[in-house]
Amino acid sequence: MKWEMNTTSVSLSWQENDFDALSRFLKWSWQIPDGVLFLPGLHRTQDERDHPWLRLDTHTGMLETFFQHNRVVPREDPEIQLIPLDENSTLRVTFRRIKQHECHINQLKSILKKGINNEQLVVLKSWAYPGAAKRFGATDKEEASWTGRPKIAFLLLFTPIACIYFELPRTKAKRTKSPKSKTSKEKRRFTPNFAFVIPDVNDLEMFSSRFLGLKSSFLANFLRVHVRGLSDAGLRFSSAFAGKEMNIRLQPSRVYVVAMGKVNHYQGQNIRKKVLEFKPSVFGLKRYTKLINHIPDTIIEARRNENTDTEDATVAKATHWVRHSTARGRISDNIIMNTYWYNNLLLPPHWQLDELEDEREYQQKASSKGISIERLWFMNLQREWRELMELSKEDLMWDSPEEQLFLSIFQKALRRLLNKEEDKARSRGGTRTLKKRWDDRVEGIRRDLLHAKTPALLRKFVVEFLAEAGWSKTLTDSKCAANPRPEDVALICPLEGG
Repeated sequence: MKWEMNTTSVSLSWQENDFDALSRFLKWSWQIPDGVLFLPGLHRTQDERDHPWLRLDTHTGMLETFFQHNRVVPREDPEIQLIPLDENSTLRVTFRRIKQHECHINQLKSILKKGINNEQLVVLKSWAYPGAAKRFGATDKEEASWTGRPKIAFLLLFTPIACIYFELPRTKAKRTKSPKSKTSKEKRRFTPNFAFVIPDVNDLEMFSSRFLGLKSSFLANFLRVHVRGLSDAGLRFSSAFAGKEMNIRLQPSRVYVVAMGKVNHYQGQNIRKKVLEFKPSVFGLKRYTKLINHIPDTIIEARRNENTDTEDATVAKATHWVRHSTARGRISDNIIMNTYWYNNLLLPPHWQLDELEDEREYQQKASSKGISIERLWFMNLQREWRELMELSKEDLMWDSPEEQLFLSIFQKALRRLLNKEEDKARSRGGTRTLKKRWDDRVEGIRRDLLHAKTPALLRKFVVEFLAEAGWSKTLTDSKCAANPRPEDVALICPLEGG
C-alpha cells in the first residue's frame, strides 16, 4: 500500500482488491498483543511495544469511551498490576485485557460489500456516537445507527486513534438494586469518568509532526493522565501541542473535550456528561503552563490505609500513589473563562464534589465531628498554600500590578493579626494552644469572606479587617484597596496563615 500526505489530505493506493488490502491495513493499525491495544501509528518506541502498561492510557480511555460495550470489544475481568517506578517504588494500576476478536474486520466486511468508492449508504456500529445512549420510540424500534458513505465509514474506524484520553475525578452513581432482594436500598458507588480531546486540525503535516511527541509525553506518565476537570484536560493538550515556543500558528482553531461516565438516570453505559468547546489563546496557555509548573500532581509514599481501595489482603499493594492537585481544576476553569485565576477559589468545582463528600463522611466517622464541604475544601487548599503563593508571584498571572499589591497588603495584615494572637497566648495563657488560636482566627476569616456576597458586605469586611490589623504604609501610599471587587474574595484568602 502506498500513501501520500499534504496539509489537507492523505491519499492511499493499492493494486489488489479493496477487502484484502484494507483488511490487512486495519489489522496492522489495530493490534492487541497481550490483550492491550498496540497502535503502530502511536506506539512507535520499543519500550511501548515491550511493556503493555506503557499503553494503558490509550487502551483504557478507548474502552471507556468509544469501545465501552463488551459486545463491541469483548474483554476480560479487571486485573491489578504493580508498575515499577524504580528499584524500590511501585504504582498500582487496574485495567482489563481485550479478548481476541475480529470486530473491526467484521465491520470492514459490511462496509466493503458495495465497494469503498460506492455512493450507497452503509451502517456503522456504536463508536460513531460515543456516549450517545440510544432511545426507543413509540414503535419499540431502536434508533438507527450511523449511516453514510463507505469512505467516511472507513475513516471513522480510525477516529479513536486521533484523540487524547484523560481520566477525570470519580463521581458517584446509584447502584441498581438486586431483583432478588426486596429490602436492599439503592447505594451510590464511585464510578470512573474519562475525557477525550478532539482537536480541530487544519494542517495534517503539522499535526502529524507534533502529535507523536505529544502522545509520547503522556504515555506512561501517571502524573499527566489524570486531570481535575474538562478545562484542565483541554489546556493540558493545547499547551503540550503548542510546545515551549507557544506559537499562535500551532494552535488548533478549536478544541473539543468530551466527558463520559455513569449517571443515575441511565446505568446501561457511559454516556456523555458534558462537552467543552474552546479556542486556545497563547495568553491562556502561558498562564496554564505556569500553573502546571507550580501545582502539578505528585507521587508520594503510600501509608497502610492509602495504597488500596479494598481490605482484601491478597490485593497487590503499591509503595507509592499519585496525589492530585486540589486547586488546579478551579484555576483551569477560570483560565478557560478568561476571568481572574483566583475567582471562586474558595468554592470546590463540580468534578471534585463527590470525592470531597466521601472524604467528609470518612472524617466524620473518624472524629464524630461535623464538617462542611467548603471547610474541607479549604483544608485541602491549605496543603498547597506554598505552591499557590509561588504562583501568585508570577507577574503573568495578574492583569495589573495593583492586584499583586492588593494581595501583599492583605498578607501583611494577616501576619500582624496572627502575631497579635501569639502575643495574647503569651500574656493571657489559657487552654488554647497557639496553633489552635491561629486555626480559629483563619477559620473566622474564611467564613467572613464567604459571607461577603455583595460589594457592600465585602467593603465592610475589608475596612474592619485592615483596621484591626493596624496602620500600613503600603496601604496609605496606594489606592488599590480603596474599592475592592467581589472577585477579590478568593484572592485575599488567608492560606499562608494556615
